[in-house]
Order: sequence, then C-alpha cells, then structure tokens
Amino acid sequence: MNPIRQLMPSGYRFISQFRLSICSTVPRCLSTRISFVLTSEPVLQPRQQQTASQLRFYTTSKPKSGKLPPVGHTVFGLFPRTFPDGPPPAGRFKFDTVLLKSELDDLLTKSASSRSKEFTPTTSIEPPTLSNTDPDLLQLSYTLLLDPIKRATYILHLRGIEVKDDTAEVAEEEFNVAMKGPIGPEGQEVEDIVDEAEEKLLGEMYELDEKVDKVGSTEEALHLINENMHKLEAMEHELDHLFKEDKLEEIQKIVRLGRHRERIVRELMTMSGKYGKK
Repeated sequence: MNPIRQLMPSGYRFISQFRLSICSTVPRCLSTRISFVLTSEPVLQPRQQQTASQLRFYTTSKPKSGKLPPVGHTVFGLFPRTFPDGPPPAGRFKFDTVLLKSELDDLLTKSASSRSKEFTPTTSIEPPTLSNTDPDLLQLSYTLLLDPIKRATYILHLRGIEVKDDTAEVAEEEFNVAMKGPIGPEGQEVEDIVDEAEEKLLGEMYELDEKVDKVGSTEEALHLINENMHKLEAMEHELDHLFKEDKLEEIQKIVRLGRHRERIVRELMTMSGKYGKK
C-alpha cells in the first residue's frame, strides 16, 4: 500500500450495531478517538474522490528531508487560528480541538456564502490552492488533523519521511528474526542487523496479535479494545513531547505501533460482532 494513502482520512463508516456497546465501556473522552479507529476503506462520491486526490500529497511544495515547506502550503495553513505557528517543531502537536471545529465551521460558512454568489465576468478566478479550497477538502483536512496518528504521519511526510508500512500482522518469522537474529544456512545465527528499539517494537506488535488470537468472547474483545484505546490516548501525549524535542526516529516507531493498535481495534470490533451473533 502506498504510504501516502495511509494518511488519507477514512470513510468513517461506523460498525453501528456495536458502537453503543463499545462507547458504554470506555470513558467519554475516548468516544471521539473510537470514531477515528472503527473504520473501513473510504467510500467517496466522485466529487470527494477528486478532493481526496488533491489532498493526497497535503502540500503544494515538494517535501525535502528534514525541512518543512511554508505553512501556507500545508493543511495547517488552512486553520491559522488553531495553528498560528504551523506544525511542529515551531508549532504545537496537541491543540484545542474546540477551536479547530469553530474555525472549520467559520470556513465552511464563508465557502458556502462565496459559492452562492452569482458569477459575473468581473469575478476573479483564483487557482486551486490549499488556502483557497472547497468544503470537501476542508473536511478531509479537519479529519486528518483530529487523528493524532494520521497527524503525526502527515508531519513526518512534510519532513520528507515516509513511515514503514506495518498494516499486516507481524509474522512469527519476522518476530523471531528481530529477537534472535537471522539464521544462516548451517543453522548458525548471523549478525543481527535489527536494533534494540526495533526489537521492542516488533515484540509489542507480536504480543498484541497473540492477545487477539486468544480472545474468545465479546467481553474479552471489549476489554482489549478499551485497553488499546487508552494506549492510543497516551500516545498523543508522548508524541507531543517527542515533537517538541524533534526526535523523529522515536516518533516513527510510535506511529507504527499506533497504526497497529488501530488495526487491532478494528479487528476486535469485527470479532465482537461475530460473538454477539452467536
């Protein structure tokens, strides 16, 4: 899968028959976060597909490794009240979500007002840019910024860094290689090229998959969902600290683990539905 595609906000089709039961088992503060995780592949209308294509690269200038493009060339530039200093490290990673929603509403109102005006020969036609956009692009940008994992992935993309794709389950062979080192043709271990941090990351992913394999009831699935949602909430605080320190390598590992936790939650939601039908 194209790593840039992973940045795209999903279609947010909730698994409605289970949403109420899930939300009733977790604190209210997690309900918004659940909305971002319990998704499937995007289902976009033709106009939205065109807008999604515009947002695919999220910037009007080519990212250069380690250097941020001008704020006005990114989705942060769409919401100057919420992000006056742009993305980290100059700006903040955590932000006021209420302020962002208010700014979005104001922009959508202005957009609707401008679209309702009758076109005249004297009306200026501005080229499509991230600062002069349509409602669909505003909504997609808003959705992207609300999700901490997608937001972090996007910021890394602006720095010219594409995060490794860990969407599939961590294979047992990969885990063993990380923990023990590759095995040579004679059965001897060869030099282990996986660093300690990578070993720890793959180990956590593998343990998560093992926990899912052991789930045998709706109650167990809900408990594991709750556990992962709390972990995802904690990740936002950790990412905020790491972006202030500009520790990009550590941020990448947290993003990878966060993606894996989100995939686990989606899988558990499907499993809880199957158990509920029995």
